[in-house]
Amino acid sequence: MTAQKSNQWILRLPYFEKNKTWSLIEFLCWSIVFISDFGKKEEEHRRYKICLEQLAKSPELLKSHSNKSAQKLALRCLESYENERKSFEVESFWKTKKTRNDEIDSNDTISDDNNQEDFDEPEMEMVALSHKRKREVLHSLNNQDLYSEFP
Repeated sequence: MTAQKSNQWILRLPYFEKNKTWSLIEFLCWSIVFISDFGKKEEEHRRYKICLEQLAKSPELLKSHSNKSAQKLALRCLESYENERKSFEVESFWKTKKTRNDEIDSNDTISDDNNQEDFDEPEMEMVALSHKRKREVLHSLNNQDLYSEFP
């Protein structure tokens, strides 16, 4: 595993910093919106668990929580991790999740006004779907007060 891959959990710390309570499903909903390299199920679950393990060992990583409360919360989340991972909400998330990578094929190009390339209607629908999904997740997160600002 490369150093870059092994340190991807650090990019997820703002989720823990900005929230008073933590859960795998909320972490996934936050990550799909705010993390550009949102990965596969196993990777994201592993990153959540690594964050919890790191916070249990080094609660001082968070400035918004006291060391004692961060450590206690991390340990409680680690205890419930296996049950959360198998929960209906988490399974449903993975069955229905859409990211930009899922919706727009990597061979598709997006042009600006200076580029004369025209989009076919199906390509525009894919771009619109991506933005619609992002707005839905943001709206859902807004309603749950899961973040106060962008990381």
